Amino acid sequence: MTETQNASVVRPGFSSKTVSLRPCVGADIERAHIWRELTDPQLWSVWAEPVVAPAVRAAEFEKLSADDRGAYLAAVGKVDGALVAVFRHTAFNLLNRSARLEIYWSSADGRINDVFDALTLYIGYLFRQFNLNSVHAAVASVNSAYIALLDRLKFHRDGVLRQRHYFNNEFHDEFVYSLLRYEAHL
Repeated sequence: MTETQNASVVRPGFSSKTVSLRPCVGADIERAHIWRELTDPQLWSVWAEPVVAPAVRAAEFEKLSADDRGAYLAAVGKVDGALVAVFRHTAFNLLNRSARLEIYWSSADGRINDVFDALTLYIGYLFRQFNLNSVHAAVASVNSAYIALLDRLKFHRDGVLRQRHYFNNEFHDEFVYSLLRYEAHL
């Protein structure tokens, strides 16, 4: 199966009225990296990251094992086929039945409802496919778009890591969120 054919595969339960989820390909990772660089990478991460060309990130993704690439899903619009968001789960823990959620999207695209629909599908997939009990995320207190999205999804703010995030020459708090399986209303 070619990369293009693989990218068009949509499993049952991976589609809503407006979006579909499919496996990521290198071009999706490249686009997500561009979104991240257009805002400010420091806004999205507490880790210092070097400036790298989007094509390099895509090439790094292609070198990952199939299992590692499987942690990434792309959300695409059903009408236009445009990339809406890229999701990834990390810190996968089968003992505690939890995973960390990472989201990449462009708030400038004005497709927050599509991102919400896709994220709802993705979270449902994580809970059902891996029998998880919780999904968690961390976000800088200055990233209002991400916070609004987590609030809309009914994530619970579990705690604050004080002055954990350095952005624009100031320290900011980092919020830790979680969503438990029974709260997701699956």
